[in-house]
Amino acid sequence: MKERWAEVSPNASEKQEAQFKIWLSGKGIPFISPEAEDSYRERVLLMKDAIQPQKTPLRIPVCPSAGFFPIQYAGVTMYDAMYDYDILTWAWEQFFDDFTPDAYNAPTTIVPGKVLEILDFKFYRMPGRCVSERTGIPAPLFAVHHDMALRLCSGP
Repeated sequence: MKERWAEVSPNASEKQEAQFKIWLSGKGIPFISPEAEDSYRERVLLMKDAIQPQKTPLRIPVCPSAGFFPIQYAGVTMYDAMYDYDILTWAWEQFFDDFTPDAYNAPTTIVPGKVLEILDFKFYRMPGRCVSERTGIPAPLFAVHHDMALRLCSGP
C-alpha cells in the first residue's frame, strides 16, 4: 500500500467539515419547496452524524443500491428502461418518491441499449438481442471465444 494511504492527513477533519458545509448549504440545488430544502438538510446532517463518530445519529441512513428493483416496481420493462431514458427517469423517481431513501443512487446498473447497439457489443444478452424485449434482464454472455459468442447471440 502506498504510504500516503496509510496515514491520515493532519487536516483531514477540517477538509471533511468544509465538505459537509458545502453539502449542507445546498448551493445550486433548485429545491421545489421549503419542505424539500429542510428534508435535504436533515438528511445531510443524518449522513454527517453517521460518518463522524462525534454524535449518535437519530437513525441509520438508508442509501440503497436498488439494482433493477425500481424498474420492476414501476412496472416498466427492461427494454423500455434501456432504450427510453424518460421512462428510466420516471421509474427511478417513482422508487425514490415512494421509498424516500436518504441518499440518491443513480441507475448505474441499467446499461444504455442504444450505446451498446452503436458499439455492436455482442457479449451481453439484452432485451431485443438474445432475450425477449418484454421479459429480459441483461446478463453477460459468457463464451470462451468471440466467434462462439457471435454464433450464440447474433440478434439484430
